[in-house]
Amino acid sequence: MPSIRVAEDVERPDSQPPQAGRVPMEVSLVAVRRGAEVVEVEVQLPQALPPTSGLRPSLTIGAETTQRSRIPADGRLDRLVFLVPVEQYARMSQDDALVVRAGLFSNEDAASKPRLQEAR
Repeated sequence: MPSIRVAEDVERPDSQPPQAGRVPMEVSLVAVRRGAEVVEVEVQLPQALPPTSGLRPSLTIGAETTQRSRIPADGRLDRLVFLVPVEQYARMSQDDALVVRAGLFSNEDAASKPRLQEAR
């Protein structure tokens, strides 16, 4: 009788588990503005984000993640401004990639990701 391979037995070409339903997106870094208590990291998305079912967008740089964000003052819905406490920002490497997640949308699998060192 032939054996049946279950999903756990199937080798995956990469070490990442499959992410069902994730929608890829490109993200670009617009600006980094340093304040006394908060650093604003503004990113641009390819389109306005749809409602995310109450899930807050997140920004991950290296081992640091923040979920505090707002839309920019001009009201553009294709941009997010992440609010990072200066202490947390100091722990973020200028060389690490920025990963933005918003509901099912993420640039995690993008071939090219922005880095803080690219800030204008």
